Amino acid sequence: TTMPEHLRKDLEKAIEACFKNTDAVLKDTNSWDLRKNPYFNTFHFTHECKYLTQGDEAPTTAHPLMLRNSEGSKTNHSQFICHPSKDMQRYGEEYRDICKSIGETLQWVVEKVLRLHPDLFQDVVATASLIPGNDSSPISPFTSLVINVNATTLVH
Repeated sequence: TTMPEHLRKDLEKAIEACFKNTDAVLKDTNSWDLRKNPYFNTFHFTHECKYLTQGDEAPTTAHPLMLRNSEGSKTNHSQFICHPSKDMQRYGEEYRDICKSIGETLQWVVEKVLRLHPDLFQDVVATASLIPGNDSSPISPFTSLVINVNATTLVH
């Protein structure tokens, strides 16, 4: 089924208002013209957690904070801390605005996806409640929101 009219009606205006201070401007676009210039704005609102080191051969007698890698430098343990993505940091106001202004629409999309694929998201639900800093996701149980402004495909 299609999105209800009350959610669809002011969606374009809400998105334009949220991103008014960026170079992301909604515009009418012909899909065929995009083959010449496929540029579009994208915003990745997520929390990043990077655990990139391996300790497979690390000695069990030393504390991890005291270990050095083979080049002699220490591990950067601050990279283990979950943090907001660069877009969340740079466009924090836009992120808050988009969550507030189209939150009901985002929830409608989430409910639709969960209804169509209920078994697929059991693990996602457990993870989404663990966002650092007592933050919450406007699209729970999903933890990331990606907005592509003026993205067009041949299908559309």
